[in-house]
Amino acid sequence: MKIVQLFDGRVPPSGYGGIERMVFWLARALVQLGHEVTVVARQGGDALGAAGIHFVPWPNSLDDLRSLLPDAEVLHFHQPFPASFTPHCPYLITEHGNHRASQPILPNTVFLSKSHANNHGAELYVHNGLPLEEYPPATDKERSMLFMAKLGWRKKNAITAINLALDTNLTINVCGGDVWQEKKLRGLWRWRAQRDDNKQLIKNCGNVDGTEKLRLLQSSGLLFYAVNWQEPFALAPHEAMACGTPVLATPNGALGEYLVDRENGYLVTSYRQAVAAITWHLNRSDQEQRDMQQRCVDTAFSIQNSACEYLALYEQLQRSDYLYAPTAAARFKYQPAKTVKVRRWLA
Repeated sequence: MKIVQLFDGRVPPSGYGGIERMVFWLARALVQLGHEVTVVARQGGDALGAAGIHFVPWPNSLDDLRSLLPDAEVLHFHQPFPASFTPHCPYLITEHGNHRASQPILPNTVFLSKSHANNHGAELYVHNGLPLEEYPPATDKERSMLFMAKLGWRKKNAITAINLALDTNLTINVCGGDVWQEKKLRGLWRWRAQRDDNKQLIKNCGNVDGTEKLRLLQSSGLLFYAVNWQEPFALAPHEAMACGTPVLATPNGALGEYLVDRENGYLVTSYRQAVAAITWHLNRSDQEQRDMQQRCVDTAFSIQNSACEYLALYEQLQRSDYLYAPTAAARFKYQPAKTVKVRRWLA
């Protein structure tokens, strides 16, 4: 099948870029399954050609796709396109975020998890996945917690992560910016960090990628992901689990679909529960640690499974131009479930 993946960004990214990485991983997995894949992006890296993926620069107008890719059998967009544009062959759109735009959700839109779909009044979804071979597990864990998200995005809850580390005397590796300079991280934790013993617990890692990111995922004892929003999917927990690292999370959005409390991580609904979970985690026996690490590895989602699920939808589009009645999309609207918020009092 001749499949086109489209995203207006750099594929693969030169640094951080969750959607960009997913587009590349999916395209590569589809090539490995024997399909002809083209990526249309603003910029393309050398890794595309090395993986057998064709590259076409992002056109001035989407209408140019008809002449640029006349024999395409499926167009897979990773962002919405204007309602005025009509694709020249069957298409699919993956919604990677929570759709708050004024533009209606278009037909043939699929989501990233069951909860992500439900939060939009829809049903179709395909989980993201990882090239698991690029995230080898490690059993030698430090007594530490890892925060790996944009520090300035308050929904990612960095202040709570730092306070948890201080309250449990646990080293925290903070990635995603400069923890000491980020203005959106103002709070009483800074006053607490004036004590030398507290300050030493906070390791400012900055923006990490590549081998350093992998080292932190492998060596950290726990990944903090107690986010205060409806998470559509979240790659970081799967990156951690693939490395054998359990995840401390809220049950918001997709997190409760693949994390099982005290099996491959911890699901908490309050700050007190989070403290208790970390305390229990630190006191596990060696065998309990190994068992949990193995369950983490076993439950991380693979990109190969994602590719196979998308292929089933592409094949459905070959039989019919639509995955569901176009009128159904008119009813799709972001109406999220109630979000659990975990914060420390006087954070």
